Amino acid sequence: MKQELLTKLDELSKILQLRKNDSYSYFRDTKNSIMNNENIKDDLKHLVRCYAITQYANFNNAEEILLSEIIALAREELSNLDK
Repeated sequence: MKQELLTKLDELSKILQLRKNDSYSYFRDTKNSIMNNENIKDDLKHLVRCYAITQYANFNNAEEILLSEIIALAREELSNLDK
């Protein structure tokens, strides 16, 4: 499941970068941090609470849907860490 989360983070980051939306760097950096096992629990907590970015970063509908999928995966991964 972690791989699916990383793949979706990469996908969203690339989509945003193509649209010249600066918020791509948040998702790129979060993906890299998770891959490097730096602060996985903190990264997942931030992802679970990051939906507001869709408003101030002007996400389109497809990007909002992808972020919702990322949040669901992050929530699931976080619950697995707490077991």
